[in-house]
Amino acid sequence: MLDDQAVELVVPDGANAPTVVLRGEIDVQFAAKLSTCFETALRARPSQIVIDMTELTFIDSTGLNPFVSAEKRLRENGGHLVISHPPPMARRVLEVSGLTEVFTIH
Repeated sequence: MLDDQAVELVVPDGANAPTVVLRGEIDVQFAAKLSTCFETALRARPSQIVIDMTELTFIDSTGLNPFVSAEKRLRENGGHLVISHPPPMARRVLEVSGLTEVFTIH
């Protein structure tokens, strides 16, 4: 498990869907840590990665680059990125960025 105050990577035993739990604020300063988290999750070649945004309080468009990179890598192997429980502010950033058409959002 990779743990930081704003990101946690959870890989359930036997599951092929690691979950990245986001907390607090995600912006350009945090993007490198998020990219590292995705790289760790992608090593197992999962069919999907779930992003749990339940505890997210802020994200701007500069914090979305790691999501796009992870989605591209997943699609190369027939997978996809799933965004779970985005708060209204995050959903709005995804809409304005045109990414609601790219990611699966629950």
